[in-house]
Amino acid sequence: MKEFLGVGVFFVKSIIVAIIFFAVITMLSPNIKNIREEWQGFLSKRENQALVLSFIQNPVALTISGERDIERKKYADAALKFELAVGLLEMHGASPSAIQPYQTRFLDAKKMTEQSETK
Repeated sequence: MKEFLGVGVFFVKSIIVAIIFFAVITMLSPNIKNIREEWQGFLSKRENQALVLSFIQNPVALTISGERDIERKKYADAALKFELAVGLLEMHGASPSAIQPYQTRFLDAKKMTEQSETK
């Protein structure tokens, strides 16, 4: 009889511990929706976008991302990425012939941005 009483007490204590555990986890876990909205608000400013993108140290990655933005018709974002790629190449002393394709894409994206804003 004592064995069944001991198992019952253990079962009740286990349920109480599980409830407390999940309550604490629920209180401490962040609200992902709020974080996503705050992040989108942060990235809505051009200087904040440039700050985040400045951590990318690969001009090819910036160019690929810029090309995707052009496909999505986000010309201003694409121009920013191409501009950062050009700046990155200039900062590391790349030759003008290496910079030229990136510069051309930047100017094209800048024109597309201006054209989309006038429509």
